Amino acid sequence: MHFHTINTMFAAQARENPHDLIIRYRPQSGADYADLTWKQLEEKVVCFATALIDRGFLPGDRLAILAFNRLEWLIADLGTLMVGGVDVPIYHTNTPAQCDYLLNDSRARFVVVENDIQLAKIQACASNLKHLENIIIMDGSASDDDDGVVTWDTLMQSGAEKENALKIERQKRMKQVRPEDLATVVYTSGTTGPPKGCMVSHQNTLFVLASIDKMHAIASRTNLSLLVLPLSHFYPRVSGYYFNLYKNIPLALAESIDTLASDLVDTAPTYFCCVPRVLEKVYARITGAAEKGSKFKRMLFNWAIAQGHNHYQRVNVAIFEPMVNRILFSLADRLVLGKIRSRFGGRLTFAVSA
Repeated sequence: MHFHTINTMFAAQARENPHDLIIRYRPQSGADYADLTWKQLEEKVVCFATALIDRGFLPGDRLAILAFNRLEWLIADLGTLMVGGVDVPIYHTNTPAQCDYLLNDSRARFVVVENDIQLAKIQACASNLKHLENIIIMDGSASDDDDGVVTWDTLMQSGAEKENALKIERQKRMKQVRPEDLATVVYTSGTTGPPKGCMVSHQNTLFVLASIDKMHAIASRTNLSLLVLPLSHFYPRVSGYYFNLYKNIPLALAESIDTLASDLVDTAPTYFCCVPRVLEKVYARITGAAEKGSKFKRMLFNWAIAQGHNHYQRVNVAIFEPMVNRILFSLADRLVLGKIRSRFGGRLTFAVSA
């Protein structure tokens, strides 16, 4: 696969796989997961992109996103890129002062905020923001006193209404985006001074995606990943989101780190990307539960884990496994390992940690 920009990648996949599932998400907190096809995702992205044009968004303009992972995050990201814009992810835990710095440093004219809590951060530093003109709120309402604030639903409705009038302009802008054009500005944590904005182009991102594909052969339609880490980090954005679009692998959005256990069961992913701390917490929870059991249960647990290690050490390097070992592993899997696996949805085959 060879794509020139993230836009051409998205357009090609939506055109070739319109009815394939690509996103699973919770419409509201605690709700059942809903499915979204490529066609449905593209329609929403087009509405957002059209609405940006209608509100004066220009090629090269910066749009910041202050929110945790959710469907609207993806739509805002792809819609911004579609019209030649540059998005600037902001950690949803940032303070008003940190938001102030990032918005001014990136010269963002637009910002998308998740809710009233995030909106308050922007309004707290509004007098210092030299470039900001438009605020879009995903969940919440905009009163007459909220100058420059528009709700997500209102924005999307305006995009749908203006699609026919602005279709040619939107398509022209998308075609004008070049591989070397800036796609996003990703800020560092700022632990060694003020955060630095890393300028990442379309071709930078696509090169990484092609490299991942060469290293890891992941089948498209038989896999589903769970997006766990915040998209404000570039690692999950590339490995757990863009790579899925690149390969047409469905992805599910975890509601939060706190709901990871239930999200795993509800989505039954075949893999997910995380950081060591996530796996440490999972390991501590499983071993902690085992330690609370009787002496017999602790012995059974440790024996089963040992059988699992022995089995996969042979499988991973294609070494012959004697029949007795296979029987022991099958017994361990039935008594212990399968129950642990069910907590991950029952289909998990691997996890990536970085």
